Amino acid sequence: MVVAVVSCSILGGGIAGASPSAVVRLEANGLGVVSFGASTSSATKSITGVLGAPTGNPSAGCTGEYSQTAWHDLIAQFKNGNFAGYRYLAGGSSGLSPTTTSIRGAKVPRLATTTGITLGDTLAEVRRAYPRLDKSGSDTWRTSGGIVFAFFDEGDAIPTSPIYEIKNDVCPGAL
Repeated sequence: MVVAVVSCSILGGGIAGASPSAVVRLEANGLGVVSFGASTSSATKSITGVLGAPTGNPSAGCTGEYSQTAWHDLIAQFKNGNFAGYRYLAGGSSGLSPTTTSIRGAKVPRLATTTGITLGDTLAEVRRAYPRLDKSGSDTWRTSGGIVFAFFDEGDAIPTSPIYEIKNDVCPGAL
């Protein structure tokens, strides 16, 4: 489970429109404040109520009825008018390949798992926090609940590889 606490200390004064005590949890079934399957309007309203106004609507890069809404580095994905997945990506929806600079740069909103895992942490740290992980690609590992951690490295992820993305249930084109 990933938890984000939005408070007035983020960005030196908070995100405009954000509730000072709201919690967003990136979970197997949604974001805590909204579950997968909710309508696009309901999900967007719930997330906006916590994080403030969306910062963009990047292309989902998928065929069919997909759309996305971004709140900086957090991207919610919708399919056929319903909340279907999320991505927490270093550098947000800019489409840039991960770099050490983007991974270690400021993340907005700040998200971390309940065990403290966030973007930039290493595969070794994730393995300690989530002892039951399945390798799902050369640089990705999946929890039993479906949360995927993607690691930046040349080739297979190694213990010191940093996380550049945390995601759940996104369409294949957004991988």
